Amino acid sequence: MFREHDVVRLKHGVSAEDPQRWPDVPSTALQAGTRGTVVIVYENGPGDHAYEVEFVAADGSTVGLLTLTDSDIESVG
Repeated sequence: MFREHDVVRLKHGVSAEDPQRWPDVPSTALQAGTRGTVVIVYENGPGDHAYEVEFVAADGSTVGLLTLTDSDIESVG
């Protein structure tokens, strides 16, 4: 399980039109290995978690905000 503010990376690429993305948030295609930060943790029951992960550009602008699961992300570290 990940916690808020954990830095994670994508296990797979995500297209700019992927349904996991939040509507009305600017987005670009993200490649496997792209780093992001967990901003919200949803606990749906024992062993069942989902995460809102924000991905930002070097200038600090958001390039993606995705709802992901443990199978989508891995720890950086």
